[in-house]
Amino acid sequence: MLQEIARVLRPGGRLALIDFIFTKECVEILRQAGLWDTRRVRLSGLSFWVAAVLMLGAFQLHAVTATKPLIAARK
Repeated sequence: MLQEIARVLRPGGRLALIDFIFTKECVEILRQAGLWDTRRVRLSGLSFWVAAVLMLGAFQLHAVTATKPLIAARK
């Protein structure tokens, strides 16, 4: 799915997704697909109750962002 998202993303386009599972793998897949500035950041600042519910399930939300280069890299 991430490879297809990277494929159809416009040059210069930005991707952002939020998840609590497999975010490390998402970063690697997006980098392999040629996206730049790919990073994973733990989200903070959630309301106390939302954070409490998520933490009961031992979930930590992360944001993954990436940018498609304006010029495609040659493989």
